[in-house]
Amino acid sequence: MKTKAITEGAMLCALAVIIALFSSYVPFLLLLFFLIPVPMVILAEKQGFKVTLIAGLAATLILFMFMDPLTDGGYGIYMIFVGCSLGYMYYKRKDGFLKLAVAYAGVFAAIILIIILLQVLTGQNFVAMLTETIDTSSAQVMDVYRSLGAFPEDQLSLLQTAVDQMKETMKMVIPLAFLISPFFIGWANVLISDTILKRMRLPVKPLPQLSKWRLPRSFKNFLIMVVIVLLVIDLAHIDAIPAVYTYTLMMIIYLLYFLMGISFVYWLINRKRAKESMGLKILIVVLCLFIPYISYIISFVGVADIYIDVRKFIENRDGTNI
Repeated sequence: MKTKAITEGAMLCALAVIIALFSSYVPFLLLLFFLIPVPMVILAEKQGFKVTLIAGLAATLILFMFMDPLTDGGYGIYMIFVGCSLGYMYYKRKDGFLKLAVAYAGVFAAIILIIILLQVLTGQNFVAMLTETIDTSSAQVMDVYRSLGAFPEDQLSLLQTAVDQMKETMKMVIPLAFLISPFFIGWANVLISDTILKRMRLPVKPLPQLSKWRLPRSFKNFLIMVVIVLLVIDLAHIDAIPAVYTYTLMMIIYLLYFLMGISFVYWLINRKRAKESMGLKILIVVLCLFIPYISYIISFVGVADIYIDVRKFIENRDGTNI
């Protein structure tokens, strides 16, 4: 192994360890967690997969001296699976969407392995433990309301119904969270890696801006068929398929339509600007988080843009091309 590779591997290994320690022990620096794979990505882009894997394993062993086995194992798995796999994509100069897909697969695999590690070390089923926590928290909420003594029995009954509904919804969301969270974590890693590598003047094929995201025609047709099947299942009250499956699929499709709606809105407000406005983009996302009706409207906009190509209509009207 060349001296330069050893030196860069040691430096970036140390950087990954420092980032992991800060994100673990300093509460307000928790967001640094997203940066943990980035040193591995940089190293892989410059030195290849083998050096990166060795550095990732070394960083995990070093972290073992400062963390408990469970935390260290989680950080190590995340660092190696996401950093090495994503770094390999940068090393091979792959396009942005392929890097995003690999990042998603790496994060998803890391989450599954961390859950397996947790179950092995604790001897408890993770999902059962999670649902039990939800049940316990719901019961504690009702105990607080009852202890206040400020609500008559009929209102307590209504509150109990609302809490029970919220509890069941939270349980239904568990599979969705496992499927969706790796996408956003992987997306964050790709965006951060793109930005840092470009600032380092290293060659990179960045992920296209969200305003330029479009769905392939074949995938559009597939989505509409899935939506029709889900609607038939719901209207026909087919109980053979558990509700959690249909709910998860429908929510994934809704989030996909919403993402395409955000893409259209970003394209619309920035298409005549020399540079996209980050402030407006953040404001739109914040409004969607705090005003649910806006997110519903944007998801319908996404459906319209996907299936009737509103962008093309606007461009044709203005006499320009997309």
